[in-house]
Amino acid sequence: MMDDTTHRRRKPAAGATIRWALWIWAAGCGVLLPSARASEPLAVVDFSRQPDASPGPAMAAWLDAQKGRIETKFGGPAYFFLQQGSLHLVARPGPAASSILLWRLLKREDKVILRLTPNGFRVSPRSYRRVEVTMAPVRLPGKGADVTDSDRNDACFYLLVAFDGPRHLYQGQRVPDTIAYVWADGAWKTGADVGRERKYGEFMRHIALGRGPDRLGELRTLVRDVEADFRLAYPERAEKGIPDVIEVGLMIDSNTVKSEAESMLRSVRFLP
Repeated sequence: MMDDTTHRRRKPAAGATIRWALWIWAAGCGVLLPSARASEPLAVVDFSRQPDASPGPAMAAWLDAQKGRIETKFGGPAYFFLQQGSLHLVARPGPAASSILLWRLLKREDKVILRLTPNGFRVSPRSYRRVEVTMAPVRLPGKGADVTDSDRNDACFYLLVAFDGPRHLYQGQRVPDTIAYVWADGAWKTGADVGRERKYGEFMRHIALGRGPDRLGELRTLVRDVEADFRLAYPERAEKGIPDVIEVGLMIDSNTVKSEAESMLRSVRFLP
């Protein structure tokens, strides 16, 4: 990271000025140049100044206005809402979740995945080594929910950080290696630091941001070392280097244990 004192005393050369101009342009487009040297946090999302939007048509209109930046990848965020500068993620059985029609089940309300980054997004962990999330668990799915158990693999909050590299074929889609930072209901059956589940374990590894009913509804800021976590979660790849982050997403689900869950998100940032 650049030394602040040196930065104040030296006038940047023309080449450096051009590089910084390109970096600013690329960041605004959602793309980071591989050669960019990070000195400031990179915001992925920040809901702190967003106006309230209630569940239903108001929230649907807000999400529609975010297309190209925030998009629904699975499920239907029918019960999501914005309140006091936070996005509330709510998983609850609804009409689509009880349907026998496949096209409606794909829009189920009790399992929702949102993409938070635009196409072409790319961040090097060498420049932005840490990810910071300000969030709060609100309601845990309960009923023994455990992301390492295929019969109970639900949680109230997932921050999905996907990495460049090989893709894994799953239900007709090619999925990159992903770390799921999870607010877990409690201890995992496996007892391991990294959670793996039978159906998704090839491409998704879980790391707990926190566990249990700790200060429900109270926002807290949590920071994780992305490079260190990738080494922990994917040791088979880490020895060849840490790949770039190419996508960030959110997930909430309560469908497996047939319950309800809720969490809040204020912001996600990458830090130098």
